[in-house]
Amino acid sequence: MNNLFLTYASWLLGWSVFSASGAGLKIQPLLNPRSHILETGSIAAKVAGSTDRAFAAISRAWVAQSVAAASEMSAEELATDSLTKATELKDMSSQATAQANVAGIANEDAINAVRTMESSASETVSQAKEMAVQRVQQLLASKYQELDTWRKDVLKDPYVQASKAVPKAQEPYNRALNSLYDRIQSYQSEIASTARQATQESVDAQTVSDQAEAKMQGGDIIGANQDLQLARSMLTRAGDLAHNAETLQASAAEMNNMVPLYYSAGLAAVASADHEGNPNSMPPFQMDPNIAFGPPPR
Repeated sequence: MNNLFLTYASWLLGWSVFSASGAGLKIQPLLNPRSHILETGSIAAKVAGSTDRAFAAISRAWVAQSVAAASEMSAEELATDSLTKATELKDMSSQATAQANVAGIANEDAINAVRTMESSASETVSQAKEMAVQRVQQLLASKYQELDTWRKDVLKDPYVQASKAVPKAQEPYNRALNSLYDRIQSYQSEIASTARQATQESVDAQTVSDQAEAKMQGGDIIGANQDLQLARSMLTRAGDLAHNAETLQASAAEMNNMVPLYYSAGLAAVASADHEGNPNSMPPFQMDPNIAFGPPPR
């Protein structure tokens, strides 16, 4: 590089001398070659330094241009971001205004609601009490219904169940026995009445027969025969009444024989119901299971 600058400097010096001589300028005297070489080296160094400074300046210029371009891009980006932020701020401002309007309306609604509540406070309290009572009743009723299966499965008193089942099992047999007793009594009354009628008819027939015999002895044959026919018919009716009484008596006796059968069947039904309701013959509970698990009374 130094040789190149020396050659360039020598050529530039010769060109300057030639140009000066050709132009009629005063030609300077030539220097000592050694001095010329030294001066030429100094100039070359200065030229090299100037060249380096020029290249450094150009590099700094390029760097400054790059930095300026980057700064311009950053400025454009900042401007774009500023516009975006400004738009967002406008939107936020609009939203804040809308929210403020909504808040104002809500505030007015709240004030109106408070005034309404204050004006109807007593009525609202009464309605709230009624609704609370109804709600509690509904809750208790629903819980009672939910626990229905539990009560039927757990809160069972076999002794009470058997006590309830026994009368139901005994009822039809008691009803049949009562019906038999009523019919037997009715038959007994009818038998007694029929027997009295039969006895009376027999007495009356005997009286008429005595009258017929008296008429026969008196010579009233026709009258005697009529009385005898009447006595025979009365005896026939007395026999029918006696037969009816005997038939009723037989029916009453048959029904009377059925009484022990119904009574035994009733006892068997009672024993079966008692065993089905209380198979282990458990004694009654000391406490009612329906209230045993409830809170103590206040």
